[in-house]
Amino acid sequence: MSINGSLFARKDVGMVEHAKFSSILAPGNPNEPLAYVGINDGRDSFGLHAAGYFDAALQLLNNIMANRGKVDLVIYPALYLFRHGVELSLKQLERYFREMYGSRQRGPKPKEKGHPLAARWARVKGELQCLIDFAGPSEFPGKISVAEVDQVIADLDRIDADGVTFRYPESLEGKSHLAGVQYIGIPNVLRVVERTALAFGNWRYHISEQATFARREREGRSPSSEGV
Repeated sequence: MSINGSLFARKDVGMVEHAKFSSILAPGNPNEPLAYVGINDGRDSFGLHAAGYFDAALQLLNNIMANRGKVDLVIYPALYLFRHGVELSLKQLERYFREMYGSRQRGPKPKEKGHPLAARWARVKGELQCLIDFAGPSEFPGKISVAEVDQVIADLDRIDADGVTFRYPESLEGKSHLAGVQYIGIPNVLRVVERTALAFGNWRYHISEQATFARREREGRSPSSEGV
């Protein structure tokens, strides 16, 4: 069967037409593994994408730990996936905070160029601390402290402020991004990724609920009336 057209719009097997995409995104055979990406759009999309990037980073790092694959090379995409997961997580939390405060949101929607982490984290961290101070001891913020994630993001921002260090071997000026770095300890990287992903997953869950509650209150609806 040709990959150029007939795999795209197969109404006989219930596939949605999306011939505008290239053949690499064709729906394929329904009896073979498929990625159901249609559910990943909408309100929680940044967080869902972040979870995918974190999971991919962890799979690569666990492969390195088992000495599978090109262990000295796979570390680059693993670290890139981790950093991008952090960036997407921060964007998702900012989205929830804007939803939570509505027209009373604290400051305008950010318009930073590039892929900075420090400025986004500064905003998110302040809001997180407000929630923690208000909630008191509870499941939030969870086992991973804000201070621990603060250190991780400070390290990432120092090493890769623009999101290019692990994507390209050198700058536009021809300077090595990791000059002077000879070895990277994989167990430490794995521990950091696991704990950071756990922290953001927990925060997304709790803040999503808070944002939903605040939005429904503004709309004059009971938090339990959704879907009724």
